[in-house]
Amino acid sequence: MQVVFFLAYIATFIAQVSAGMEGMQLYWGVGSFVSFILFVLAAVLPVIGSFLAAVAVYYGAHTGWHWEWWQALALAVPGIVLWLGVMAMGGLEALIKRRA
Repeated sequence: MQVVFFLAYIATFIAQVSAGMEGMQLYWGVGSFVSFILFVLAAVLPVIGSFLAAVAVYYGAHTGWHWEWWQALALAVPGIVLWLGVMAMGGLEALIKRRA
């Protein structure tokens, strides 16, 4: 099971880098190499850079790849999407326990 999660993590990482590069190419009109360097620099900066990288991933997936907004958001911030799902399941569990 760990191998499956590791492969999913790698696939998500590759998709995020590709979408982030696409977003930077579309927004700033730079080439592939420059957009890769800008994305890596943005991704390694602690808070502001991570936010900018997520915005670039969203913009690239939504505008460049023509994904729906929720698909682009799920690619840009998968941790928040998973966190919301876990919180919803916890709330449903509390409701079920209360009624039983």
